Amino acid sequence: MSIGLLGGFAKGFSLTVPKGDFVRPTSVMLRRRLFDSHQNWDDEIFIDLCAGSGSMAFEAWSRGAAKVELVEKNAKAITIIKQNAEKLKSSYGTQNDVGEILISQMDVIAYFKSLKQRSESESEVTVFFDPPYEEHKLYLQMVDLLCASPRFVGTIIIESDTDKGPDKSVFKPLGSYLVKELRQGASYLLIYNFPL
Repeated sequence: MSIGLLGGFAKGFSLTVPKGDFVRPTSVMLRRRLFDSHQNWDDEIFIDLCAGSGSMAFEAWSRGAAKVELVEKNAKAITIIKQNAEKLKSSYGTQNDVGEILISQMDVIAYFKSLKQRSESESEVTVFFDPPYEEHKLYLQMVDLLCASPRFVGTIIIESDTDKGPDKSVFKPLGSYLVKELRQGASYLLIYNFPL
């Protein structure tokens, strides 16, 4: 199975998607709505937690992100992400202003804890958090981390689902930071901005 990038210099590029049900790529419609609502990724850092195939990070990279980081725990998914990154770099790596691609195989909560400790003040940071919908504990852990000090600075986009994901009340503590919600069927994206 493959999915295509929707925009930017790599528009139409086909990404390989890992086989099996352990990966659920963000729907084309949600991906399109998100990237249509924010088109200029120049000088931004995009971090894809629970990256799966990497489609969200590679979409941001294609649209000019200065750096994308893909964080995934599953070894099979990491292999596919690395293959996709190599194909993209070999096809587009000679172009000017191509962003950096970093790949980490690790627990996303541990990664996010370390992210809160580092400074990325030279760029805007956007974190995309899309765990398996059934992993309610991961959602709770992320909300707790976002509420704890030191506070994360940047934008976080959380994908979930009304049928399989946690009850939306889980996200209530983050309510004052919510700037937008995008929906497609039962799936939705919650976009939060945490200013300095």
